[in-house]
Amino acid sequence: MAEIGNGHPVLAFSGHEDVVDAVGDWNTEPFQLTGKYGKLYGRGTCDMKSGVAAMIIAMIELKQSEMPFKGTIRLLITLGEEVGEFGAEQLTEQGFMDDVDGLIIGEPTGYKICYAHKGSLDIKLKAMGKIAHSSMPDLGNNALQNMLDLVTLINQEIGDTEIVDPETGKFLFNFTVMQGENQVNSIPGTTEVQLNSRTLMTLAIKK
Repeated sequence: MAEIGNGHPVLAFSGHEDVVDAVGDWNTEPFQLTGKYGKLYGRGTCDMKSGVAAMIIAMIELKQSEMPFKGTIRLLITLGEEVGEFGAEQLTEQGFMDDVDGLIIGEPTGYKICYAHKGSLDIKLKAMGKIAHSSMPDLGNNALQNMLDLVTLINQEIGDTEIVDPETGKFLFNFTVMQGENQVNSIPGTTEVQLNSRTLMTLAIKK
């Protein structure tokens, strides 16, 4: 956290330093910053180390210019925003948002101002069964098959929802993680899936 100025209004700028896993095919080394075609390539350069760097540089230059302005500009840099929003939670609990009048998040938006955002809800489901040898499946209870049946039902019930928010678009959800037993000739006794949904205010109101 850093700030310059004093009093109100308090305008906060925020961005996160954590990034997603370096998966997929890369044309450059993901862990090495590479300049190419007038752009910078590397893990997290867009989302959102570039935004964080721009905020820090702007704060430094504004401080050095000694330009007078009314109010306070506060910089809040967080970690853990890709999963769990732990950084934002910590800074909020410590009171850094209590007096903020406006908040600007430097996420990549194609140079467009975004004033509304979908929510994010992570759900973990766990199925319990009974382990058995695959040659005698009737002695067990296949947790993986039970989970697949549930996933199919969820997709049928809410997969084709037509609920749309005029500002942020369609309600979205995706199954993103599945974990079970690790032995191919054994009926799985437990299976876990995780899904991420992008929620809408419209959805909450209609429910």
